Amino acid sequence: MVREHPLQHVSLAMFACAIAASIGVGGTLLTDTLSGTTVFDEVLLDLHYFLMNGFFIVAVSLLFVGYYHYQRLVLLVAGLALSGWTLAHLYWTLYVYLASVPITYPSVADLGFQAFHLLILPTLLYLHRRADIRVRRSVVGVVIAAPLLLAVVTIGQTIPIGRFVYSLWYIILAAASLAIATNLLLSHRFRGIAIGVALFAVSDITYTTIAIVTPRLTVEFLDPVWYVSATLIAASLLRYEQEGRLQ
Repeated sequence: MVREHPLQHVSLAMFACAIAASIGVGGTLLTDTLSGTTVFDEVLLDLHYFLMNGFFIVAVSLLFVGYYHYQRLVLLVAGLALSGWTLAHLYWTLYVYLASVPITYPSVADLGFQAFHLLILPTLLYLHRRADIRVRRSVVGVVIAAPLLLAVVTIGQTIPIGRFVYSLWYIILAAASLAIATNLLLSHRFRGIAIGVALFAVSDITYTTIAIVTPRLTVEFLDPVWYVSATLIAASLLRYEQEGRLQ
């Protein structure tokens, strides 16, 4: 019997904590909406951003420690993918929330958000090869559908061309991640990371659509999806390595 490495237990505990935190945040936001109160803004906002950034930092750290221990390149690439998004969100938190300074969209932070998809795509394709799964032609439809959705929801609105082009590019990236992750769901071997990346991509597509058609750049109800997805990605990859699926 293969002895489980402590990394696996820590990653699973981190994922369980992220689930618990997301339930707490979701319940508070729902209560505020139904009752017309602002409990979340007044009491939990500080804790919310602290936990969100903390979950991302721990997920990245576990993947890097996993790479150091197992010397598996896919763990390093996935860690770098989450690092890009983590650094971008830390910048966003310091800029918007702590400094209370309005941020433009797109901003420097979007370089890190893009990096996640640019690096998670080769990670997913590597897992496709390990599971001997072909990328189906239907994924092209998903990639095409996302920018078409953006075009439809922006009909009749005056949007700067630079913002629209960037949003289009980012949605195509996220849609590609969603399509490849959905294709990976056909494998029983790597469903955990496929679900994590798919949820992450859906959140990015949703946020980008909201950001381009409204003045809102803070969408709290999406935050739990991001950090639950990040912890799921890390926990899944470490589990796969422990079980020998990445070899």
